[in-house]
Amino acid sequence: MYKKVREFFDRRDVLEVDTPILSLAASPDPMLDHLQCKTDQRSYYLQSSPEFAMKRLLASGSGSIYQICHCFRAAESGRRHNPEFVMLEWYRVGFQLQHLIDDLVNLLHIWWPQRPVQICDYQQLLTERTGLDYEQTRLDDVRAYLGAGEQVYSQELLQGERDDLYNLVFAAEIEPTLGTECICVLTNYPASQAQLAQLSDDGKHAHRFEVYLDGIELANGYQELLDWHQQAERFMHQNTQRDQLCRPRVNVDERLLAALDHGLPACSGVALGLDRLLMLLAGRDHIDDVIEFAIDRA
Repeated sequence: MYKKVREFFDRRDVLEVDTPILSLAASPDPMLDHLQCKTDQRSYYLQSSPEFAMKRLLASGSGSIYQICHCFRAAESGRRHNPEFVMLEWYRVGFQLQHLIDDLVNLLHIWWPQRPVQICDYQQLLTERTGLDYEQTRLDDVRAYLGAGEQVYSQELLQGERDDLYNLVFAAEIEPTLGTECICVLTNYPASQAQLAQLSDDGKHAHRFEVYLDGIELANGYQELLDWHQQAERFMHQNTQRDQLCRPRVNVDERLLAALDHGLPACSGVALGLDRLLMLLAGRDHIDDVIEFAIDRA
């Protein structure tokens, strides 16, 4: 699988790079729990994604790049999660979001050449499947919807904000049905779920997509945010959300912000879980089956 991935990028003159696993800063995404280690009296984060370091390379003139690397996320253990996992991440300079979607589909067609592509709109799909309207439905009604299902949620989860609740709805009701006999591309996310993506001209939607195969979330891509001021504001907002959730603040990556200020070329990027891809290729149902030594045997 790795050989085919590398051949795919070699044919397109995309450079393979290798960035550090340890960093003094990390993503303040409120849903991420980071692993850390100490050396020389300093505390480092183990990367949850190589994104920030790769963007620093892009800003320095690397051109289009990709990386296969180990990433780490605490509290990530289960049928499709392991605290240590392998990520394929790549950035294509000059690509709009649709170009990157085409790039990813071409990669997946190496293994599933006959699968058609199905494009779905996040908010339309939500309403079609559940009757909920992302903008109009009251949060108490979303909580009531979740409470009426078979899945039992803690009160802490049910007291989450709008996006937290809709993430639960998608995970339980929608995601398991996506990508059956097709490659499902979910687009048009709400602006509040932009993370590191650009927004549409009206500011309502994120230039972001996710890809699903056989009910498994496989990849997450953005048309990358270029404005360092907006990125700094988002980092600040995310750390405020972490405060509200009683989670530790995360050191903001000032080197990334400096790279954005220097000038990140217009580009789009995507991260794809290679362990999950291997699960699909091997017809396995548990990530432990495709990791040589999962966390309980590490």
